[in-house]
Amino acid sequence: VTSRRQFAIVRSGGGGALADDWLAEGLLTFGTGPNAGHIAKVRSHASGVVVLATDLPYLPVLGDEFDALAGCRKRLDEDCATKFSNERRFQGEPHRPTIDSLTSSPEPAA
Repeated sequence: VTSRRQFAIVRSGGGGALADDWLAEGLLTFGTGPNAGHIAKVRSHASGVVVLATDLPYLPVLGDEFDALAGCRKRLDEDCATKFSNERRFQGEPHRPTIDSLTSSPEPAA
């Protein structure tokens, strides 16, 4: 445990490590320990270390258990297609022109 915002996690039941970024933008719901019942948003997740968006009320202790909900960063390829196999229900606009492309000068004809 590094702080109330950053700590390492280990999967129970002998499961392998989660892929980096799997929990990013997801939720942790603590079931045991001093933070029991608290729900925390995950800002980032890499190499088994979770960084939360805000501090927990109490410092987590070794053995605390929580349920984890995988996060979604609203990206078509990385999240909807690869992580969740749910690209058909993606409701974003990944191919919408940006303001830069709308206001830029046209390319001269060759």
